[in-house]
Amino acid sequence: MKFGKSPEFNIPDRNSERFREEDRLEVDDLLMLKKDYPPLRDWPKFYGEGEYNHVEFIEWIDDVKKQFHMHDRVIIPKLTTLFQGLAKEWYKAKRKVASDNDLESWDFWKQEINKKFGSQKWKQTMARAFEKDYFTSGTVKEPLKWLLQQKKRMDAAWPGLDQEEIMSRIVYQCSGDIRHAVKSRLPIEAEFDEFMEQFTETISDISRNRTSTVNIKTYSRIEQNKDDYRNNQIKQVDMKRPIKPEDKGKGKEITCNICGKAGHKAPDCRSKKGINNVDVEQNEENPHESDNNSAGESDN
Repeated sequence: MKFGKSPEFNIPDRNSERFREEDRLEVDDLLMLKKDYPPLRDWPKFYGEGEYNHVEFIEWIDDVKKQFHMHDRVIIPKLTTLFQGLAKEWYKAKRKVASDNDLESWDFWKQEINKKFGSQKWKQTMARAFEKDYFTSGTVKEPLKWLLQQKKRMDAAWPGLDQEEIMSRIVYQCSGDIRHAVKSRLPIEAEFDEFMEQFTETISDISRNRTSTVNIKTYSRIEQNKDDYRNNQIKQVDMKRPIKPEDKGKGKEITCNICGKAGHKAPDCRSKKGINNVDVEQNEENPHESDNNSAGESDN
């Protein structure tokens, strides 16, 4: 069978005498699939720097290839655009030394990507990123996004972990209140989907309760500030008010110099008016003393 010159499909020439009906149907199907290809702008870029994930990059292209029955001749030309930064420099150098057959094979590039970017150093980087990333109450992180990111890091650093171990490690990267709440609500032998749902609900409940508590404290603080402001204003008014003569000395305790009682001064003391009466009563009680005194005065 004679083939056309299409770089993307192994399409028979329609003008060929051997072009059969089944060939026509196959070509039509391929052309329809081509219309549904995701545009290049939707394909993931790969930089090979920082906390990259080459596994996701490979899996995305594998899924597209399988879904659209995509030929390697469609995928390979796009790699020049998909590789960026350090990865693009590596790609250019690799093309110079690889054979022509390898250059046109997506399986070859998958192997080379895994070999170059799936090193032990990369696994250690992902492990450190996982261990440094904690989820605490009041954080601004999105719980589901954080959860999935942590799972990807574990898949890279410790491939082969079962679901129970994955969920346990993620929980212990949370603060104590979140850890306790999630463990107490999670059913035994839960699947990871259940774990994700329970985790996000728990974070939502804790955030809601925390917001209510903060609102109560804020309201109490506002009321206290109002009282402090009101008292301060009263003090300022009192300080500015002129002092009247009759107000001088107010607030001080006054003691009488005569009777020793508080509340009045000596000129206003009622006790001094009865001093003479006290003397008279004393004379009546001792009349002889009064007479003797009088006699003594006359003798003199």
